[in-house]
Formats: sequence, structure tokens, C-alpha cells
Amino acid sequence: ITGADKGTLAGIATVKADGTIDVAFTGAPTGTGNLTVSVAPGLPGVSNKSGIGSGYTLGDPAPAVTITGADKGTLAGTTSINPDGTVDLNFSGFAAGNGNLNVQVAAGSPHVSNLTGVGSGFDPVEPAPTVNITGASQGTLAGVATVRPDGKLDIALTGSPTSLAPLSIDADGIFRIPATVSNVGANHDPSASAPAVTIAGADKGTLAGLATVNPDKTVDVSFAGVPTGSGILNVQVAGASSAIPISQVNLLDLNGDLWDYSVAEFEAFTELLADGRAQNGAEHNSLGVDWNRISTQIGQLEAAKGRITDADFAAEMTNLSKAKILSESSATLFAKHNRITTEALLTLQRLG
Repeated sequence: ITGADKGTLAGIATVKADGTIDVAFTGAPTGTGNLTVSVAPGLPGVSNKSGIGSGYTLGDPAPAVTITGADKGTLAGTTSINPDGTVDLNFSGFAAGNGNLNVQVAAGSPHVSNLTGVGSGFDPVEPAPTVNITGASQGTLAGVATVRPDGKLDIALTGSPTSLAPLSIDADGIFRIPATVSNVGANHDPSASAPAVTIAGADKGTLAGLATVNPDKTVDVSFAGVPTGSGILNVQVAGASSAIPISQVNLLDLNGDLWDYSVAEFEAFTELLADGRAQNGAEHNSLGVDWNRISTQIGQLEAAKGRITDADFAAEMTNLSKAKILSESSATLFAKHNRITTEALLTLQRLG
């Protein structure tokens, strides 16, 4: 309050809910002259913000708010995460002035989406495999796997990593006994002892095989035990010597008679001949494939040679054309030079 007649007059302001002010006076002025009553400005405030940002997860810790600037004063901010992934920003306290302030809301906690339909070959009746997560930014991230009927995995992830750095997620299933192999080999004797089965490989583990000879002289191999890994294994079924006696007389011997051989011997010779024809056919087919491949390569080489030769002829013809043009140009210039010299001499003679 200012003015000559102020006296002991003083005022007290009260801020109302609607943002206006009530001013109560105490004391008394000394006269009836004009007085000036001035109410000081209020403290600078900042409006709250709603629905800012995106990608936050409801239930995560609210992100921190950082306010910087010369006029920050007592201004502070808190956030709350909305169901739509945005953030509401509420301010408390007051700025010290009207200068610009920088308000920064921290990023939300990193999250990893669940994985669906990954991997293959898992058995739904077996226990779900353990999920292993490795990486410097693993944090509290953990996973639980569920085996689907199609042998693939669904992995549900909980917790949060500490950053956006890459992580490795793997789940190893249980190594199972291989399925029985049926109708392999040929010419095994059903009445003889079953052939031995040999399994070799770094991941063999306790895996073993048992052979059973079928009436058609093929073999079924069943397995027991478990391998230690998914590496390649070599399974070999031993052969067996034939129980059918073979005559000492050569089948192609012209001195032999049909009664020198039994029906079983003829069957054995027929099987031997069939095996020989099959092997010969396979070799013949392989030679045919090699012949076709080599013929194709020869054709390609001849075509390449033709293209190279054509390119060489084209280059030489270009050089020849250049030389011919230069030669004709030189001859023309030389003829013009001789004509000019002759005309000059005739002109001198006339002048003389």
C-alpha cells in the first residue's frame, strides 16, 4: 500500500479456490487521499499433463521425472501409467520464475514379448524343457515353456531385462530313443542267429540296437538306451554267412549238368546275379550322370571359347579400322600439303 495518507493501513491477501484473491485491511489511513493497493504476483505454477508418451506397461514402476532449469525452484513431478501405455504427469511445488524448464520422463522398463511356436520335435507327453536365458542384461527376465501338440514350444516370459542389449534364450528337449528301423538289408537267414548291431558316434551314450530277421530276409532294428546329444550316429548291421551250401561245380561250366545243382543253389545263384545286376545298374547310372555332366561342361567350355574368339576378332577389326582411318587421313593431309607447295611455287614463278 502506497500513498501520502497510508498511515498504519496494511493488507493481507487470501487466495480463493477459483484463483481470485480476497484482501483484508487492518490499521487506519491518516486522511482521505488516494492510496495505491498492489497485490504481488503469485508463484509460477505448471499445469499437469495427461496421456503423454507411449509403450509403458501398466503395473511396472512409474518412471521417474527429472526437471532442470535455472527457475526450477521447488517444482517436482510424479507419473502414473495408464492402461493404454501412456503416462499422466503431475507437478507439485513452484517454479522460481518464468524461465524455460526441461522436464524429462524416464523410459519404461524393457520388456520381451512371449515366444510362440518356436523349435520342433518336442514330445507333448514329456516334461516341458527348462528355458535358459543368458546375457549381461538378463535382469529378472525368466521363461516357462509349454509343449504344443505339434511339437513346438510356447515360451511365456516374466520379469524385465536391465537394458535393450541382445539376450540368448534356449530350451533343450529330452533325447529320445530312435524309432525302430524296419526292413533293412537283404539275404539274412531267418533260421540263423540275429546279426549284431554296432552303433558308433560321439553322442552314442547308452544307445544300443537289437536286430530281428524277418521272413523276407530283411532286418528290423529296435533301439534301447538314450543318446547324449543330437549328433550323427552310425548304425551298422553285421552280415551273416549263408546256410545254403553252394556246389563246387561252377554254374557256367559246360561239363556240368542240371542235376549237379539243387533248387536252393539255383536260388542262391539267382540272388547273386540280381545283386550283381543291381550294382551294375547303379554304377551304369552313376557313369551316365557323370557323362552328362562332363558333356555339359564341354559344351559350356566350347561356347566360352567361341565367345572369346569372337571378342578377339572384334578387337582386331576395331584396331584395323582405326589404323585404316589414320592412314587415309595421313595420305589426305600429305596430298593437301604437296598441292599447297606447288601452288606457291607457281605463284612465285609468275611474279618473277
